[in-house]
Amino acid sequence: MSRRSRHRDVHCRGRGDYHVVRYSALNPQTWIWVGVSGMFVALNTFPYCTGTVLRPEEREAAYQMLPPIWWQPAAEPLVSQGDSAGVRRGGVGGSPAAKGVAAGSVCRMATPLAYTATYSHSADALRAALADEQYWKDRIEEVGGADAQLVEFDAAEDRLHVRMVQTVPAAELPSAITAVRPEGLVITRSETYTREGGSFEARVEGVPAQVSGTVRLTESDTAAEAVVAGAAEVGIPLFGRKIEAAIVTRLLDMLATEAEFTDTWITDH
Repeated sequence: MSRRSRHRDVHCRGRGDYHVVRYSALNPQTWIWVGVSGMFVALNTFPYCTGTVLRPEEREAAYQMLPPIWWQPAAEPLVSQGDSAGVRRGGVGGSPAAKGVAAGSVCRMATPLAYTATYSHSADALRAALADEQYWKDRIEEVGGADAQLVEFDAAEDRLHVRMVQTVPAAELPSAITAVRPEGLVITRSETYTREGGSFEARVEGVPAQVSGTVRLTESDTAAEAVVAGAAEVGIPLFGRKIEAAIVTRLLDMLATEAEFTDTWITDH
């Protein structure tokens, strides 16, 4: 027996004072009410899951955000063109299939991060820069932001590992993040490279959020291209998807700035 036929069997009239009310499991309004009930479950369990008590304006924001999560399709993809450093960016959003989100479904995958930078130097020149500790020190000082630190630099013959800590002040963050983290973000980033490419990971202190992915290095005679493919995942009820989108947007800007710095640094050295 099919699922639809089982649903068709669920129909009747109410009892007592509701004897005039007919109901059916095939009525779309019934499933909307199921979704609304789930919304209140999420709102009321959020403080227990996170230890954060929502302010009135945050509860209102949650009400405004929940309908598209529960029963509306995902947004169209946001794709922005790069700047003079040769950056192509495509990050937040995507079709329901691309994000693992179907209309009417609350199951979803992490928000994708896609980034490509084209450098006006050979791949060997880019590898040489990445293997130079002074490059990382200069990059942290120039574009790392306030209180940024290079915590670890380990360069072996065929492998490079770097770890850094960066802070993002609350004033530079969207409300979707400051509602959960009003004091700003402390982000630990790790990057590992071999000759062909590498991998990266970023974690946000005090927040169940991480970004991870791979870097693929391609080359021609005079240019190198770094293709980044990753995803951001935030394990916070209600606000997870919006925080992921905000993190990806911030990272795209950060990666673009770093790519431009890298191209200039190689030219100067």
